[in-house]
Amino acid sequence: MGANSANNDLNTAMGGWMDSESFLVIQNGYIFSYLLVGGIFLLVGLLFFCIFLYKFLLKDIDLDKL
Repeated sequence: MGANSANNDLNTAMGGWMDSESFLVIQNGYIFSYLLVGGIFLLVGLLFFCIFLYKFLLKDIDLDKL
């Protein structure tokens, strides 16, 4: 996805021409941003999953008897 976004950016914003070093910097920026957003979504999803497990599955277990 990062490479496709960098190619789209190259074609639309830069007129289809750019040196390789600048293109790789832009491509790595897109890749990093997608990884960062994906990591945030993963952590938020895991947090809500853990809250769901605690509220609905572990609430009925008496932890003092364990």
